[in-house]
Order: sequence, then C-alpha cells, then structure tokens
Amino acid sequence: MYYKEISTREVVQEEDAYLYAKENLDELEEKDKQAFVEWFFSGNWIRGEDKDDEADRKIN
Repeated sequence: MYYKEISTREVVQEEDAYLYAKENLDELEEKDKQAFVEWFFSGNWIRGEDKDDEADRKIN
C-alpha cells in the first residue's frame, strides 16, 4: 500500500508513511499545527492555564 500526493504525484510507501509525515510537520499551516497539537494531547491530557496548577506538574 502507498499514499500518493495528488498534485505532485509523489508516492510514499506505507512503511515509510510515519517517518515521512513526522519529517514534514514543520511545513504545516498554523491552523493544521494547532489541530495536530489538539489531537496529540486529546488522550490522557488535560489543559490547564496556571503553571502552578496541580494538573500542570511535570513527571520526570
């Protein structure tokens, strides 16, 4: 299986798709970057506003 970019006809094999997508994240438009961030943190993450909020503690 592969993915083909319809305007350039570039082909990316399925086994290379994750790395290709990861390498091209910086080329996203700002609205798409925000959508990606919201998707990425949509699992077990909660959004907080205050740095001192208990929910914002870093786990190292």
